[in-house]
Amino acid sequence: MHLKPSSKKLLVFDIDETMIHTIDERDPKSMKGQFKIKIAADKGRFESISVNVRPCLMESLIELKQIYQIIAFTASEKQYADAILDFLDPDGSIFEERLYRHNCVMTPFGYVKDLRIIQNRELRKILMIDNSCLSFAFNVNNGVPILPFYDNP
Repeated sequence: MHLKPSSKKLLVFDIDETMIHTIDERDPKSMKGQFKIKIAADKGRFESISVNVRPCLMESLIELKQIYQIIAFTASEKQYADAILDFLDPDGSIFEERLYRHNCVMTPFGYVKDLRIIQNRELRKILMIDNSCLSFAFNVNNGVPILPFYDNP
């Protein structure tokens, strides 16, 4: 991935359980989400998912954007991630790039996000915010673990 040059450090955000949490409303024990988002499914169909957004997320991203370049890096599939990111950042002013599951490295333990995929940026100038420490297993010094978010305001 080629990120446009900048003197700013790079902040990499995970999506699921870091910025948002999706809810399977087919489960009778699940809570209702704050928002509904349509996601393109197979054969031209759309599915509706329910989403909770971490409190103060957007205010935090807007503040952080003044200091950092921000991208999203998820182990989720592109269609799902794009629907979430388009909802969170409809005008594309927050996230400069998006990386998906196909950009991750599959290990026996799960998906790892190798930050070396990011071109023209020194590794020491990248921070990754993620609820899963496995995500930054290849770049431990760049990881900032965050408690998982589900629905607690």
